[in-house]
Amino acid sequence: MNAVPLQIVDQGPLIRKFDTADLTQHGAWIVPRMMKAYPHLNERAVATFLQNIIYNNEYLILFRDDSVALAQVVMAHALTGPPIVYERFVWCKDPTDKEQQKNAAEFYTHIRRWAKQMNVEVVIVEENSDVPHDLIKEKIGRIFSRQQQFARV
Repeated sequence: MNAVPLQIVDQGPLIRKFDTADLTQHGAWIVPRMMKAYPHLNERAVATFLQNIIYNNEYLILFRDDSVALAQVVMAHALTGPPIVYERFVWCKDPTDKEQQKNAAEFYTHIRRWAKQMNVEVVIVEENSDVPHDLIKEKIGRIFSRQQQFARV
């Protein structure tokens, strides 16, 4: 009987759900990045926000060693149909590193799967991402554009 050799398949860096313990390890670069993106928040507010959403089913927060992603499911309007998933951010530790961008693109596969499980039809992407358009499109499929008007009050 011929034995089939065991093949080891490299699936790339592991993507995991963010947990409170991960704040210690990854908070050193995520917290300053959030404070820069959301200047009205201080360090304590960012840490509190992250702690509050980790176990909240409206949010999906994922990480790997060199990147992090946050998505949120939102009911756009009480009179509309299914909810919408918003990419809040997909960031790399080094936003210019091509390998980190490629790794971070994998988050979109997970975000897409999460959205489909909730019967969501629309995922808003590319609003705060270090991942180039083509890599996102490769993972999530066709990307559409729409224009929205607003007024400052």
